Amino acid sequence: MVDLLAIIDEELEKAEIPYQFSEWKSAVKYPYFVGSYDESNSYFENNQIEGTINIDGWSRKSFSELIEISEKIREIFSDFQCTRNGNVYWIRYNNSMPVPTGVEDLMKITITLYVTEWKGD
Repeated sequence: MVDLLAIIDEELEKAEIPYQFSEWKSAVKYPYFVGSYDESNSYFENNQIEGTINIDGWSRKSFSELIEISEKIREIFSDFQCTRNGNVYWIRYNNSMPVPTGVEDLMKITITLYVTEWKGD
């Protein structure tokens, strides 16, 4: 999982998307994005593991700002495949969804990526 998280971090950094995993640890500057990982309980005999990455984004400017970044993430991960340390990774964009915050000038979006990892022997 460490390699998978590093791959996502590297790709979002290349796209200049402010992203951190688990919690935002820097000074807050909008927009910013925080990821979480949900691993499936299924393990396949071909060493395949599946899971979901949720990326939550916040903005105080506009919801369209979040949608534009969501579209960048969709382009990056429309059908992203790579190998690292003998493992194969397939990352694909699933959807994005606005999330009410209850705060008038704070917009939030959740972007979902499906991930599959095949562990090498």
